[in-house]
Amino acid sequence: MAETVRLGFEHVQRVRYPPELLPFAAYFSVPAGKYASPAILDIKKLNVRTFEYLISLAYITQPRDTAIDLVYKVDDLRRDEDTEALPDYPTFEEVYLPATEKLYVNYKNTSTSDKSYYAALGIWVHMPTVAEKIMTKYYDVLSMDISEESKLARMDLLTKDEKELAAAYGLIKLLEKGTYPLIPSSNPLRDLKFKLEREYQVVRLEVARTITPAIEGNQDTILFDIKPNEEKGEFIVLTGIAPQTPPDATYGTQIWIERDEEGELLRFDCYPLSLDWYLPMWIVGLTRMRVYVWTDKTISDWKCRIKFKVCRLNNILRARWFYDEFVSKYPELQDFADRVRLGVW
Repeated sequence: MAETVRLGFEHVQRVRYPPELLPFAAYFSVPAGKYASPAILDIKKLNVRTFEYLISLAYITQPRDTAIDLVYKVDDLRRDEDTEALPDYPTFEEVYLPATEKLYVNYKNTSTSDKSYYAALGIWVHMPTVAEKIMTKYYDVLSMDISEESKLARMDLLTKDEKELAAAYGLIKLLEKGTYPLIPSSNPLRDLKFKLEREYQVVRLEVARTITPAIEGNQDTILFDIKPNEEKGEFIVLTGIAPQTPPDATYGTQIWIERDEEGELLRFDCYPLSLDWYLPMWIVGLTRMRVYVWTDKTISDWKCRIKFKVCRLNNILRARWFYDEFVSKYPELQDFADRVRLGVW
């Protein structure tokens, strides 16, 4: 039987090549007068000692329903939204809501009857640059009329090394100037504007049209398996999946993604999705990308489309993803690597 899919901190910890946009889609029950359980998205206790992750809700979509409210909490911010006032499924509401402590998304049933419901959303996971850390957590400190040294002293989640780099490169002055940091678009499929277009060198864009005569019940079926040409410095970015809607929710049809040789990254339900549109994502694979489908019941003549980009592994990405290895191999590029780490290259 297909497992209940949710997004949690364990998925954040599987991010290797930030920023990555993790997708989610699920069909679930919301009991009368209560919330869906477990919560759709519930990530707690981020960055308790160090500032390792910056998570942001990127998009969300759900059907309009007079009895269902959307509830989300981002750090100290809480919002309760009537889904009747939101764009109707599958139109995405694009947002940028960064979280440094917790991110919670769920649905409440205000009626006296149990409801079946579905939703899709995406979250960006960053390993933030020093500039992103300061602007997300300490932008109020930047506005204080005190010395740069005093400002850095108040930024307790920055490491000693990060504070020294910020002082050496005049990061506070650059942030005051207003040109940094740049944030990724909520939906990177529309274009590679802002941050992404400056960092990823796209070699080609492709669509894999997967047509499977039958997907057998109670077993995984591989849909997509590609290895980039590492000798050419290529890597894969998975950007969207559009699966055929199964006959009904009881089929338990799910897609799961595996990259490199790390095992399952995440999975999502197919029942809320459609061949008519792609579920947005931005997932990097350096050596391999595989996509599987699972179904509780056999489905004949099932179809799926997968969008991906082939990109070139450049020095910006090497310095971000493999800082120590990069500096050890190219000591003459230490200054460049430090600027990438700061976010002001």
